Amino acid sequence: MNNVKKLLLIVFATFFLTQISNAQSTCDTIYINKLCRESKKVITNDLTKAQSLANEAVNLSKNCPNSNSYYLANISLANIYYQKENNDSIIDILLPIIKTFNGKLNNILYGKIYHKLSGAYIDIMKLEEGL
Repeated sequence: MNNVKKLLLIVFATFFLTQISNAQSTCDTIYINKLCRESKKVITNDLTKAQSLANEAVNLSKNCPNSNSYYLANISLANIYYQKENNDSIIDILLPIIKTFNGKLNNILYGKIYHKLSGAYIDIMKLEEGL
């Protein structure tokens, strides 16, 4: 009887802990969108702060892949790398998103991703032509 109680306690504890971990890994889209807006506001004045905000948004959005917030966060980070003329990083961020695209993306975000990605490829080609 004692072993049965211990087993039930272990089962309930495991269930409780998994529920807590699931609750902590939920996606806070409002906060992610706020970080993206703040990053966009400060990009012209403080590129370092804008990058830290965008990185935080990307890290938080990993809990909710294939959501609009996930795509917005990655676009925000791509904007930072565009300002830094770091086109390889833009391609590294956005190309996997396009490859794993599930077809449920807002057309505006879809266009923004392709626009950023094609701009990065064009800049790289211009650089290679100049060399």
